[in-house]
Amino acid sequence: MASDHSSQLNFAYALDQPGGTVYYGISDVFRDSLAGHNVIITGTGNCLAINWPTGVAPSGNPTKACPSTNDFTTRCADFAAPNGG
Repeated sequence: MASDHSSQLNFAYALDQPGGTVYYGISDVFRDSLAGHNVIITGTGNCLAINWPTGVAPSGNPTKACPSTNDFTTRCADFAAPNGG
């Protein structure tokens, strides 16, 4: 984590070992660092997506739950790779 108060997007998770469930969510710290960009966390299977279409956290509880056997993908849908690559 940056100590200079730079804006950040944090992905956090907690594993409920006996239940085999992962609880996951994202939060922004010190500002809306990805405002204007679509941020999506998706999981395989029946995992619910977290979607911030404007790059800003929507109201409500953004925490989701999913079986711990599933994989997750984080993406910012409209960022170009550096140097056009």
